Amino acid sequence: MSSKKRPSLAGTNLYYDERRETFYWRKVDTRTGRRLNRSTRQRNLKLALRVAATFEDELRQEQAGVKVYANWRIELLPLVEEWIQAQQGRVSPKTLTQKRNETLRALGDLRLRVAADLSDVSLLDRRLRALGRRGLSQSTLRRSYQQPLKQFSRWLAGNNRYLERDPLLNWEAIKQDHGEPKRRSAYLPLDLAKGLLALDFYDQRERRSHRTRPVFLALLVTAPRVSAFISRSVADFGSEQKRIHYGKGSRNKRRGAGLLDDLTHHELVDYVGEREQGPLFLSPSGCAWSKERLLDTWRAAYGLGLLDTLWPRDLDPDLDLAVSLNRALLTGRVSLGLGGNPDLLRVETRRKRRENQKLLSELVERFRLDYQERLAVADLHSFRITHRTWAEASGVPPLLIDKQLGHAGGQSERTLEIHKLVAGSRTGRKHYVDLASEVLDASKPAKAVRKLLDEAEARLRREGAPLLLQDLRGADTAAS
Repeated sequence: MSSKKRPSLAGTNLYYDERRETFYWRKVDTRTGRRLNRSTRQRNLKLALRVAATFEDELRQEQAGVKVYANWRIELLPLVEEWIQAQQGRVSPKTLTQKRNETLRALGDLRLRVAADLSDVSLLDRRLRALGRRGLSQSTLRRSYQQPLKQFSRWLAGNNRYLERDPLLNWEAIKQDHGEPKRRSAYLPLDLAKGLLALDFYDQRERRSHRTRPVFLALLVTAPRVSAFISRSVADFGSEQKRIHYGKGSRNKRRGAGLLDDLTHHELVDYVGEREQGPLFLSPSGCAWSKERLLDTWRAAYGLGLLDTLWPRDLDPDLDLAVSLNRALLTGRVSLGLGGNPDLLRVETRRKRRENQKLLSELVERFRLDYQERLAVADLHSFRITHRTWAEASGVPPLLIDKQLGHAGGQSERTLEIHKLVAGSRTGRKHYVDLASEVLDASKPAKAVRKLLDEAEARLRREGAPLLLQDLRGADTAAS
């Protein structure tokens, strides 16, 4: 555009750059005193004036305190890779891969396309909880969906990188929905025995460094509160007293006695081995347990045991298929989890995989309702309910059960003190104390519970189980 034909630009805040052959808009921001300079990317004056008018409106909105929402239209998917690249060197490659996969899955499952989709936190929270109603646990929703999204959102807003604020800053942590009362009840002996067999199977299949069966056996026999259970160290294991010391607790929430039967005590001694410090109960990776990890591990094992119970006679027992089905029912994602490059597989292999994927989808719909209904009782607190139920069914005095569970109330506490006073007196021991009384055997609940469990496992081996006993005889022998 020649200077002779160029009209006057006075009052337009535009100037023409001869070298770039483009109109530019510039104006001083009265708030900061800085000169703003933006390219209109136009060679035509009429088009450049339209773009300049947009710049003028945006500047007036910013000066008036009105937010400009142009940045909220950016696509989120391409920014995930940039976010992952920014963390290289500070985070291990394995963690970065997991974080990338979880973030991409969260964006897809929650239908998040642009940054503006993150601003409606209430809608985002409802969509996430809807995934929970499909079978995902609360800990999975929090760890695999909410936390990666909050980290990604914080990075987008950090240093005003893409957004002027963090839209997920006030997103509350996912907690257990208390809208309906929990369906807590005692486990049936056979169902619990199958869950322990499934723990042996997963220990062998995943090559866990530390066995999980002794952990849940101790949780059943001593029946403490979970917070006290996972906080115990090796020093709290009284090998000579045959108990786990859970401490005194508070006035309203007393810690249990932690008494063990002989067999469970022998297994715990073998489980601890030469360890002299650190957590008493170790997760499969060798760290201390968290409540969420403990619950997820038990739900996976108990769910596989449920599939053994629900497995139809018209379907051949297939443990690998049952593991994939159990994972699909727990997570809500139907996938066989097979590796390999699909472009390098033979036609027959790809056809077989498609058939297996179709079969898995059909089985998910077939098992879903019964599976979810029975899995609803798979709660860590149900171990305490199971302990009381089994001990009462075996005729154990309620006083001893209260002492083991830490439920000693006013009346039972006074009863126990009276027994102590009588037993501490020479006259009382001679005339009033029955040394054969069950009240004096404080390990009675632990022995009764372990006896019922052993009977259930013996019954399983006699009657058989379609899935769990086909490959677990060697694993069970190694675990014992």
